[in-house]
Amino acid sequence: MPDWRFEIGGGSIGALDLLIAGIGLASTAVLFGFLRFSKLGWAVRATAQDRDAAQQMGVDVDTVDRTVFAVASALGGLSGLLVGMYYNNISPAMSFQATLKGVVAVVIGGVGNVPGAIFGSVFLGLVESYGIALFGTSYRNLFAFVILILVLVFWPNGLFGGRGTTPPEPMTGTFIAPSRPVVLPPWLGPALIAASAALPFVITSPYIIQTLSNAWLYGMLALSLTLVAGTAGQISLGHAALLAIGGYASALLALDLGVPVLVSIPAAGVVTAVIGMLLVYPAFGLRGHYIAIATLGIGEIVSLVILNWESLTRGPIGISGIPPLAVGSHQFYSAADVYWITLAIVIALALIQRRLLSSHIGRTLRAMRDDDVAARAYGISPNRYKALAFGFSGFVAGISGAVTAHLYSYLNFETFTSQISVLALTMVILGGMGNVFGAVVAAAALVGLPEIFRVAADYRMLIYGLALLLLIRFRPQGLFGTV
Repeated sequence: MPDWRFEIGGGSIGALDLLIAGIGLASTAVLFGFLRFSKLGWAVRATAQDRDAAQQMGVDVDTVDRTVFAVASALGGLSGLLVGMYYNNISPAMSFQATLKGVVAVVIGGVGNVPGAIFGSVFLGLVESYGIALFGTSYRNLFAFVILILVLVFWPNGLFGGRGTTPPEPMTGTFIAPSRPVVLPPWLGPALIAASAALPFVITSPYIIQTLSNAWLYGMLALSLTLVAGTAGQISLGHAALLAIGGYASALLALDLGVPVLVSIPAAGVVTAVIGMLLVYPAFGLRGHYIAIATLGIGEIVSLVILNWESLTRGPIGISGIPPLAVGSHQFYSAADVYWITLAIVIALALIQRRLLSSHIGRTLRAMRDDDVAARAYGISPNRYKALAFGFSGFVAGISGAVTAHLYSYLNFETFTSQISVLALTMVILGGMGNVFGAVVAAAALVGLPEIFRVAADYRMLIYGLALLLLIRFRPQGLFGTV
């Protein structure tokens, strides 16, 4: 490529910039023409609006799905090529953030609106550029996700999609598969609890015991998410933010205010419940994948606020010297002690959650999940019960994050990433949506086994991804069934 550039205002444009813009505009024109004027494009739009109706009219929806993914993959590959040319560098880690920005741009313009996607991309790029100039590079992604939440709340169909409500969906939770849960014998639960409690006497390796302690911590996270995603039908992709809030709350209470650890951990759960409920409340009017996108954006916002609020969170340096788990003056350091503490907490939270699900609150949440319109017709206030679900879910996740903070004595804004949210969703789907027993068992399987068999540790995320795909394809109700 020629290396010439010419000045425009305070910036400059080169040959590569023009090439990228030209390819982008040409791709947009071709895609717009395909969707607007071809029969296959009409079939794609009809399937997107109402899959069942399109199938009844003779549309081969499977062919449409394959075509859409082929076109999307081609455009994604072309975009990756141009990004590599622009930055002279590529890495496997770049795809996740690029996908997040693409989702933000699409939501801003309007899902399914090709000109809107271009407008959203340009608008997002301009906002980020001016934001960086005014506040610094650490605020780059914060602007993107704040705009995402504002658009979802006030213009859920996007700036080019009108002010109407979001299209209705057959079920609020798009991953919910109707099924009967697996009936377990009454003696199995107490037997597994007794066997788990006896493990430190059988296994002498501190590493394995510590690994299983981590599994129980993830079990708390899975319990938290299975209530929201499985029972209430609100798919959350930002649940790692609740861990971060709980961890930071307990650490700051213990370090800055001198609160005993035995008090700071449950207090962190309460703080997480309140903050999590307030953060998600504006998105309660959304449905289906819109609520998933909103929670993803909220999770990223929490991480970026932690990064930039240096006076409270210590910014990128993080918090170190967090006191260990303790009761009074007795501190717990041994792997066996930590194991028994985390096991006792996850069992207690699981029993409380089972009691909650068997009450009228659990029945109401399942009614809202299965048919939101019918639940409203019976006089149920969805926002009230969604708030209860997210509040209890935040409490459980906050406890997990707080225990994690005191266990490792250090936190920063990257301790709980979006990958943990995806892992938690994998656990929930593996065990069965809304299934308390399945959530804990899936956490032990997905966290414990890859760590115990270290030969597979480098392929952990690949294993998680394959497990999620296979489950959705062959057993969407999970190993123990949807409750």
